[in-house]
Amino acid sequence: MSFDRFAVWLPLLVPGSALVLLGVLYGGEAYLAEEGERRRLRRTFERYVAPSVVAEILSDPAEAEGILRGRQLPVTVLFSDLKGFTQLTNARSGRGQIELHVRQLNRYLGEMVEVINAHGGTVDKFIGDAVMAVFGSPIGRGPEAEATAAVRCAVAMRQALQRLNGAWRAEGLEPLDSGIGLASGEVIVGQIGSPRRMEFTVIGDKVNLASRMEGLTRTAGAPLLFDAATAELVQAVLPVQALGEQAVKGMGALPVFTLSSLPQS
Repeated sequence: MSFDRFAVWLPLLVPGSALVLLGVLYGGEAYLAEEGERRRLRRTFERYVAPSVVAEILSDPAEAEGILRGRQLPVTVLFSDLKGFTQLTNARSGRGQIELHVRQLNRYLGEMVEVINAHGGTVDKFIGDAVMAVFGSPIGRGPEAEATAAVRCAVAMRQALQRLNGAWRAEGLEPLDSGIGLASGEVIVGQIGSPRRMEFTVIGDKVNLASRMEGLTRTAGAPLLFDAATAELVQAVLPVQALGEQAVKGMGALPVFTLSSLPQS
């Protein structure tokens, strides 16, 4: 009975079992490879964007990989810079107040990051005391929604600075003032850099224009400026005020806009 069972059934059972085992092994290997790729993408995007955005990106790994390789997206770019901060840096360095200076700057930058995140923006980079943020990358809510969020974010950044300045005055510290510039349009988005150091960032004329708009805040008499494309996108919901044409370095004379009311720092 036993001989008959082993002689007849084993040759039939072993090939079937082997196929099942091979299927499990290959399926397990594919699963581990997929999970490894998902973890790699998660680690990459977590360096750049909020966790909620990461989860949305990873719902389509192929799309996420495409975002890293580079694509063109409509965005609004925001540049914020502190006015007179270089002079304050030099003065405090001479007085030996370097730690105090760094502490105040970090508190300011921390507040700005919180405001940007709350409005759905992505902090692209810090350039000294300057902040560059992008609305609409790596995923967007539509050009109008992103531009509106960016302008509202700029207003909220001014309000946050106003609150900080109240606290700093009470502590006997010099208040800070900022200029904010925005520009909207198509940019190239992707992971850019060298194998040793990569950054997920945006490049294009609109990046330069946003920076130029911020620079104009020192002479245009308004702490927040944006280009015509941004004005067109937000004018249905925000009080846009035209300031006429201004000479923009390297770009000629361009129309410049602000909001009709802004908080003062």
